[in-house]
Amino acid sequence: MTENIKPILSSLILGPLSIHSSGSPIIPLEKTIPITSSIKSSALRKMRFECAYQPNLFSVLSTETPMGKHVGELQEKWQFPSDHLPIGMTVDGVHLASWNVLNSAYMNWVLENSQGLSRSLIVKEHIYLEGSKLTIRDLDVIEVVKSILSHPSHPRSVLSLQECSEGLIAELQKQLPEEYGIILSSDLPMKDQNIVIYDKRILNYHAEKSSIAKIFSEDEKKSVMNLYFSRVDTGQALRVINGHLPGAPGNPAPDEFARFVSSFASSNELIIAMGDMNFHELEMKAALKAIQGNIIDSAARNFMEDLVSTAVWAIHR
Repeated sequence: MTENIKPILSSLILGPLSIHSSGSPIIPLEKTIPITSSIKSSALRKMRFECAYQPNLFSVLSTETPMGKHVGELQEKWQFPSDHLPIGMTVDGVHLASWNVLNSAYMNWVLENSQGLSRSLIVKEHIYLEGSKLTIRDLDVIEVVKSILSHPSHPRSVLSLQECSEGLIAELQKQLPEEYGIILSSDLPMKDQNIVIYDKRILNYHAEKSSIAKIFSEDEKKSVMNLYFSRVDTGQALRVINGHLPGAPGNPAPDEFARFVSSFASSNELIIAMGDMNFHELEMKAALKAIQGNIIDSAARNFMEDLVSTAVWAIHR
């Protein structure tokens, strides 16, 4: 049975993408970093990730371990404009990708070295252009976005972005060709949004069947984009769900996201769930698997079993 939901990570690259490289020296920051709440939170996430390798009920039953592994600090070796890498996949001939571009408003994560990137390209390019809300890094991000959309072999028809600043969105709207549409998670100016860019030549967007939902009980500011498209060539329905889960340890966001995604289970729609999960794949698969007990329809139950067997997720920040 063809999967009705295909999750996408935004932590690894799948498919060819060019990573910017620079030989210019990077000015090192002060090595002594004060302990802050963000560093403590990062440490807790690292501990949670490493503990997932230890025997526990879920890993014993499924004989699985998370795909990633902590490898230490990259610092100057990281020559890319975000602390996340894009990832993409192709579904029924439609190329899709997802990427957390790193909002400049949250640069404290990098500056405080909570990820081992305080001397990376990210910091080097964190320079605001005079009289604007854009940084040099933002312009670099836009160039990567354009390269993803126009890739010679895998041009993306849908690109979901997380952590988009007001300045970045405004500049994207100026620079992208008219054949691309941009859908925002809020009509009002906000310092941080999720957005979806789509190719109008490939997909029709149906606003009347789409919505922006607030589903996270412990973070009312975060929203999930629920967008309905139809293919220009075949008319096939395609629902894209783009989210950025709040990731503090113990947060119920995986269960809430899994419940929301599964509510659209249908034999008439292809559902693509993507975004920054902030939880590793075992936690997300456990949340999705738990939903099965609440599904009555047998077809929907089969679809959920298919989903759990093929789902892949990753940990972020």
